Amino acid sequence: MNLNNQQFKLAVVMVAFLLSGCFPSKKVTLLKREEITKVTHITAPTKAFLLDASCILFQGGFSVKNDTVFGRGRRYWVGRADEQVLPRVIPLDSVAAMTYYELNSSGGNKFASFLLGLFGATMTPLSIYCISCPKCCFGSCPTVYTHDGQNYELEAEMFSYSISKFFQEKDLDRLAQKIPQDGRYPIRVSNEALETHYINQLSLLTVSHPIGTQVFPSNDGGFITTRNLQAPAAAVNSLGKSVLPLVRNPDDLWYRGDTSMVKRLAEGVYSDWLDLKLTVPENAANVKLVLRLRNTLMNTILFYDVVLASQGIDALEWTERMNTDQAYAAQFYAAYLSYAGITAKLYRNGVWVEQARIGDAGPITWKNTAVELPLDANHEGELLLRLQFFPDNLMIDYVAFEVATGAEETLLVEQALPVEIHDTLGKTRNEIAPLIQHDDDQFLITNPGESYHFVYDLAPKAKMETTIFLQSKGYYTEWIRGEWLTTSPSNYRFNLFEVDKTISQLRQSWLENRELMEKEFFKTRIPLKEDL
Repeated sequence: MNLNNQQFKLAVVMVAFLLSGCFPSKKVTLLKREEITKVTHITAPTKAFLLDASCILFQGGFSVKNDTVFGRGRRYWVGRADEQVLPRVIPLDSVAAMTYYELNSSGGNKFASFLLGLFGATMTPLSIYCISCPKCCFGSCPTVYTHDGQNYELEAEMFSYSISKFFQEKDLDRLAQKIPQDGRYPIRVSNEALETHYINQLSLLTVSHPIGTQVFPSNDGGFITTRNLQAPAAAVNSLGKSVLPLVRNPDDLWYRGDTSMVKRLAEGVYSDWLDLKLTVPENAANVKLVLRLRNTLMNTILFYDVVLASQGIDALEWTERMNTDQAYAAQFYAAYLSYAGITAKLYRNGVWVEQARIGDAGPITWKNTAVELPLDANHEGELLLRLQFFPDNLMIDYVAFEVATGAEETLLVEQALPVEIHDTLGKTRNEIAPLIQHDDDQFLITNPGESYHFVYDLAPKAKMETTIFLQSKGYYTEWIRGEWLTTSPSNYRFNLFEVDKTISQLRQSWLENRELMEKEFFKTRIPLKEDL
């Protein structure tokens, strides 16, 4: 941002922005770029991972001046560590990544023990590429695999939107893998990204239901049972194009917007949507809507490039604030909800009336979800349902519905706890079980390249079908990449209260980086130590 002295003196602006109709105006002060990038004091305790596979723990924070890090810290290598906390002078271009250090989660000894073998084992060509090209880097949450008797297959991603401890909500994922004959049901939970994962709760739920029915996770954390799903009579997008063949079946065809819709954001707020025509009997009380969806990588660009990278090294302070300042985190979450997910609306008396919100699914794998929509007593047998969302933020593979006219099916829901737990190196770790059993302040903390194997003993119910669900809760923090620290940010710097500028920057960054992201993202999983 090129500002002369007079312009800089006047560069204090009032930004009026209502979040969910209740947040007041905020004062925003613009700082000179050189003040941000050349003289910065970071108060968050920080782990700095260096390119020589060592790590420095700056427990009291550090300062940055002229592309050099100054601070007092203890340095760790694979298998050894400095005995004392010493003054450090580190060039920024030798830093691979940084992450702030949560004092209530991992003390000095725990930090040292988790570090041993961490970066030495995972500093492969892929992880180096990920550090040098953060936009390409795989991530967004823990990945979950089930075992089919021969191989582990990717099934789910847990709490993909929980970038703050204040965002934690229970997440339900429907697993395709059935219970094997011996009842032994293993899953693998992996950290394949430059992130730290904090897993609060993790368990399997067995849901037994009548033969011939299907069960899906509902948008409110419960279950919705269906027996006779059917396709909509029509599905038309915001450009008036019929897309029914793309969403009629769960297959290799799906609907997503195109870049022309994203370009329209330059003209102002714009949404894409699917208008669905549903035929329902007059006695219908509600409609059960089932979706199979997945996010594109737009959320990843928003978080990596627009929010974090634009702040440079100060993204460390921002990440800490998101996990310590509940009011600020709530404001960010409200802004995020105005952009994310799907809003379901019914056409009533000439207007579209909001009925429900369906959350984001994450970019790594498909998610099944369902929502129940109440119907007016005077509906006329045909409904128009609109699924509205941010342009090119979602891929929708399957849309189906069922009309509810009678009593609900009986479900038997049971929680299963692991009978065995093994870590990355195959060591039995059953002491982990209490960390993931309850919703509390205890977490299973995982770092890049780590994985845990959980084994459950399951038994199906006679004369019923059983569907397995993964129930999880937690959050994750992104590692700040070395390139973000050494590359001068653009004129844009993320500000929560300047939403128009954020959307403009997202539009520009997505149009510039979409092709690269989609080509490289899934190639850059951090290798698991067990596979090295």
